[in-house]
Amino acid sequence: DAVYHNLLLTSPALREDLRGAFGNVFLPDGSLDRRSLGNVVFHDNEKLALLDAITFRHVGLEVERIVSHEAYVGTPILGIDAIKLLEGKLSSMCDATVAVVAPEEDRVKRIMERDGIPESYAVSRIRAQQPESFFRENCTYTLENNGTFAELSSRCCDLVVAPDGGKVQVVGTPEIVAPAGIPEEIKSKLNSVDLLFVKAAAHKGGKFIRADEVFP
Repeated sequence: DAVYHNLLLTSPALREDLRGAFGNVFLPDGSLDRRSLGNVVFHDNEKLALLDAITFRHVGLEVERIVSHEAYVGTPILGIDAIKLLEGKLSSMCDATVAVVAPEEDRVKRIMERDGIPESYAVSRIRAQQPESFFRENCTYTLENNGTFAELSSRCCDLVVAPDGGKVQVVGTPEIVAPAGIPEEIKSKLNSVDLLFVKAAAHKGGKFIRADEVFP
């Protein structure tokens, strides 16, 4: 999401494609009217497919740029956190993929609390996505997010994946902590999926990159 949100502010081509497909979906301050656009696409499969096609094209190019740059400078491992990693074909860049799944009622509650949206809108967002079985069948690993934050953190830290001769190996320990050397102010910003990638990066001597932060 962070890459997409950054492109909404910095990419005239993306903004023009969205206007051409959906009209003026930007607020007076220039930001995207996500609620208005969501109310359209989450109830119309054809329009959702159009939005996905536009998003995949622009985000895919930006992720390829980031990956190419990090490969050039020698970063040994990168993690891509994307809600439509498989559908957008970004999974082709990955040595391993991890699905994080949870019961629908838990997902609805978490989205409502996180984004401050009504239940009906949260449900429409979730049901516009692929079913859980799709991710279980197409990802290398599955993490069950059906318990406490501590339980998920433990599972994340125990599943650190790294390429090894074209294969995937599981490394790490089930500690509910970030690697040594991560400042406290940065630790507070990490969710459990971030923590999974940070431990992988620490194991390989690399770094985890999001659009808004670089975690050494």
